[in-house]
Amino acid sequence: MLLILNKQRMDQLTLEDIVNYQQRFVNILDTALPSITENTSNIKQRSGANNYASLAPYYHPNPDTGTGFPYIRRDGVRNPIAAETTDNKYLSKLYQIVIPCSLLYHLTHSEYYSLKAIAAISKFFIDENTKMNPSLTYSGMVIGDSIEDLRIRGAIIDTNNLSALPDFIELLKHSVHWTSEIENGMAFWFDSLADWFKTSPRGILQSGYSHNIKTSYIKQLCSYLCACGKEVEARTYLENNLRELLSVQIDSAGNQILEMDRAVNRNYSNFNLGMLVNLCIMSASLGVDVWNYENSEGRGSIKKAMRYLCYYYNHPEEWTFSDETSNNPAATRKWLQAGVEIYDDELLSSTMSGINPYTPLSMPDYVSLPSRLY
Repeated sequence: MLLILNKQRMDQLTLEDIVNYQQRFVNILDTALPSITENTSNIKQRSGANNYASLAPYYHPNPDTGTGFPYIRRDGVRNPIAAETTDNKYLSKLYQIVIPCSLLYHLTHSEYYSLKAIAAISKFFIDENTKMNPSLTYSGMVIGDSIEDLRIRGAIIDTNNLSALPDFIELLKHSVHWTSEIENGMAFWFDSLADWFKTSPRGILQSGYSHNIKTSYIKQLCSYLCACGKEVEARTYLENNLRELLSVQIDSAGNQILEMDRAVNRNYSNFNLGMLVNLCIMSASLGVDVWNYENSEGRGSIKKAMRYLCYYYNHPEEWTFSDETSNNPAATRKWLQAGVEIYDDELLSSTMSGINPYTPLSMPDYVSLPSRLY
């Protein structure tokens, strides 16, 4: 199972590519292994050490009340306390170990890299004292929330990047250090998280959204289903839901209309399109190809969504929907380079010519790109 990684690209890497990538991580084997149980911020008193916890980033104390409660939402304005206290910091540290180590193990066959990655995975997901429980019940909390509030706040977007981890784990399964205990433990963990997505009050709530949260929901759920051996269920879910999602989100002009009511709607349009492209790569690998989909009304086209944002990349001063008139090359590259690979389109290609492309040193982004031969 490789949902996102392009094995063809990995196989075409040269020895020089591999050596250069290896030199970027000369100290990685000495990196400390993370765990969310290291988090000692006050929010962990509510969640417990082993439950993932974070604060909703856009909620702030109410300036019109003496206590600051109830907190109020200021879309696009991040509360710095949320970044300081979140368990996402430890997930990020996990990715920074597992992703390069699993790639380097695959490319060099050195068991030093596999041992490091597997040790990090074991500590984070399997070891009783340090593991993260497969639930997001305490993600996106707001200070002052009641127990009932916890059932209805947003939760799943924090683990958006976790959906890529099964692919990198797949690379580790050839290692002598990958045991049946770890295999079964990770399959159980991903199965449990997928079940939380499908059956918990928060998961059910977010499955009913239509904007970027739903994009992340589908991407994560299908990845976790595949990680526990339920590829047929993932494929069926995509077949039944993905085209409808695209049709709801992308209008006939290519505008992602559900992202446009956000304070930073250009940023959210870039973000959601990046996730949609990632989801299309995953979906195609499961036999559900939507790269050229659009419905009878011309809605739902990934290509149109790319062309829409490319127009404003080339004419940023015309973006009048928010104050974001400066281009973001990194956010654009996340989806545009994939578009250049998939579509023979002059606007996409000419826009990409002004952006530094992914290179082998950009792994894993580079080896996550689709190709016309894929």
